[in-house]
Amino acid sequence: GTTWLAQALRSHSEVFMPRRKELYFFDKEYEDGLERYASHFEGAGTAHVVGEATSSYFYAPQAAERIREHLPDVKMIAILRDPVDRLVSRYLNIQSAHYDTNRHLDLWDKIEAKPEIVFEGLYYTHLSRYFRLFDPSQLLILMFSRIRDEPQALLADVCRFLGVSEDHAPSTVNSKVNSALPKPHIGKSTLVYYLAIAARRLKLQSWSEKMMNGNASDVAVLSEDERQRVYDLYFRQEIEKLHAELGITVSA
Repeated sequence: GTTWLAQALRSHSEVFMPRRKELYFFDKEYEDGLERYASHFEGAGTAHVVGEATSSYFYAPQAAERIREHLPDVKMIAILRDPVDRLVSRYLNIQSAHYDTNRHLDLWDKIEAKPEIVFEGLYYTHLSRYFRLFDPSQLLILMFSRIRDEPQALLADVCRFLGVSEDHAPSTVNSKVNSALPKPHIGKSTLVYYLAIAARRLKLQSWSEKMMNGNASDVAVLSEDERQRVYDLYFRQEIEKLHAELGITVSA
């Protein structure tokens, strides 16, 4: 979701987004200092709004406090998706990454090995931190499903929130951005996947299909019973508290 939104905003005449999408300053690169962070925005010129799109600020425990210290009047946007879908997507992305050495693990074993993939999706835990530190008017919470169902309306809401022209309809608004979607299609090898894409673009269709078929992932989608088990075990309390205390309902 963040990639889709960053791409849409980057083409807005009143908005400046750095070439590098995720800056990680308020979590991983804080020690580099504010001057280095500011250097990413040197090309902003007369842009009405400047911003960046680092998804890890959402769940990094120290990020909210640091943002409050340095940018107390900032506006922030969070895109939430069904927490089980988010977990499965994260799992599949890790499984398809070339650096992952435990691709044989199923979802349950991966959670045990990397519990942070669950922690990242504890929406109430993370959002309540921001609602304690910032006025609610500074936070816009959106549902991921709207990117699929009504992308132009969602983008208009974002522009209104940021105080820029809503008459912005980028060519990418109806496109699906890979980073916003689950990636079981990548398969066992990221390299083979992109080679197959290259072959298709070179009109080598038979080669592309052979590589895609040979690279197909054997990761199974969760059954409905397993999805319910994941939800009940990790997310039910979070989602219920999110609705009861913050008035936010997460749609599928």
